[in-house]
Amino acid sequence: MDQPGELVFSSKVYAHVVSSEARADVCDYCLSKPCLYEEIIPFNPPLRCSRCQVVYYCGTDCQKLGWKDHRMECKYLKRISPKIPPDTVRLLIRTLFKLKDEETEQLPDGRKRSFDDLMTHETEILRSDKRRTAFQSFLKVIEMCIGEQFESKLVFQVFCRILINSVEINDDFQDSIGTGLYLGLSVLNHSCRPNVNVVFKNRVAEVRSMESIPAPVLENCRISYVNTVVSEADRRALLTEQYYFTCTCQMCVGSDAEENVICDSCKASASVANKSCGQCGSGIPDSVLDQYTKWKEQSNRVNEIQEDSRVYKLFCDGLKFVARNNIFLIKVSEETAARALTSGDITLYVKALEIVIPFHRSYFHRLSLARWGSLASLSKSLFNLGNVDEGRKAFNEAKSILSVTYGDEHILNAYMNSFCM
Repeated sequence: MDQPGELVFSSKVYAHVVSSEARADVCDYCLSKPCLYEEIIPFNPPLRCSRCQVVYYCGTDCQKLGWKDHRMECKYLKRISPKIPPDTVRLLIRTLFKLKDEETEQLPDGRKRSFDDLMTHETEILRSDKRRTAFQSFLKVIEMCIGEQFESKLVFQVFCRILINSVEINDDFQDSIGTGLYLGLSVLNHSCRPNVNVVFKNRVAEVRSMESIPAPVLENCRISYVNTVVSEADRRALLTEQYYFTCTCQMCVGSDAEENVICDSCKASASVANKSCGQCGSGIPDSVLDQYTKWKEQSNRVNEIQEDSRVYKLFCDGLKFVARNNIFLIKVSEETAARALTSGDITLYVKALEIVIPFHRSYFHRLSLARWGSLASLSKSLFNLGNVDEGRKAFNEAKSILSVTYGDEHILNAYMNSFCM
């Protein structure tokens, strides 16, 4: 497989749950989000199921098609109303009822994959107090919803397979709308530097190449189980804790990005570990090292900070003395961008993205959907601020990624063209 953008294979969703945050905007059957393109296409909001008042459908056709999977769920949701179980419990119950269908998916190499083929890591999960406690809590809610229809051993096995094999389902803008199990997609192994994109189109996940993949193609395809920017140490720890393997990909066996601050003397990047600037040789003052230690401690927990103003201050403080390629400044910048966009502060949003995107160019593959998302959003914001020249640069880079990942005929092209100046 030589051409970037080629379809490796498609995998149909086996079981899914639309997240509670996205539920009112997303069709529970086809997983479309009608409001996504409201700027260019009029839409009718999804209609809520009249029985359970929990799930939504984009129309009567999808409601009829989805009834087979929703029927049992609708019954218990109506009975326990106004309580609504956690998303994980809903996915567990949906999967348990799905097992009787004995559904399989044929892989490109001819093999058939069933739910029983999914890895469980039962032994490792049982050793985790956190995960064992979570399961016991979920089991009580399941029994409240549907009684003891399934043996606890089977429920635990399903719980394990969901933990290890489920993926986040994204809309066209790369925002999460829920969690799903895909029998075919779950066969792919991890790399922190993946060579395929996963493009979600309604009930199907398309696996598309980002580069030439040698034969056997399926065995050499790699997706990333970790889509956020984190340090090498944190990334490897997360993979070990959540998926029970030690990553040995190129990004993990190489040296991690250094933690740098800005050198007072020459303004180059100065290594915190070496306590000196590699360019001019100047030492980093102890006061700066102390300042950095305190700033890093807060940055590491930035997503836990409630007040937006504190996040913005942390971002502005970091810009004064932390090097632009510092992984913790990137983390703070991403959080700042997300909150600024929500609050409508486009100027701050652009300022934060302009820190994030240069790092994304080195961290993610050149055709990564993560890069497309940040570039498309930046270009639109720059146009809104009247910065047409910079907006077009980001726009053209985003369009080149879109052309390969989604194709020139996808509606995203019309959406992007609608705001281009």
